Amino acid sequence: MNTISNVFLVLLVTLWPSQILAQNLITSACDHTLYKELCRKTLESDPASRAATNFEGLDKVALKHATSAATQIRSKVTNLLNGSSSKAIKGALKIAIRTTKVQLDNLRTRAVPWHLKIQ
Repeated sequence: MNTISNVFLVLLVTLWPSQILAQNLITSACDHTLYKELCRKTLESDPASRAATNFEGLDKVALKHATSAATQIRSKVTNLLNGSSSKAIKGALKIAIRTTKVQLDNLRTRAVPWHLKIQ
């Protein structure tokens, strides 16, 4: 065998099983969610989930995406609040902002490793 063939074989043997493991892990995790397709698309689009070797690794990726989405939603709701002149709409938007703040706090707390919380 020539050198290129050897390198290709080594790469195939070392990288391919991890890709299969990651795909199986993503499929297994997402099969237990309400929005399976959204879960798969989100995790498969992030290189960190393809590198995950366990559910904890996927959990971190999912929390990152959920926190990002919640932050974007809160920002949009805040912009709507700032542009609104209706008292009723402002009241509803303020409730939405408080709710997203609570959810963001929950996501951020969840993102802290458990061993750092026990102090």
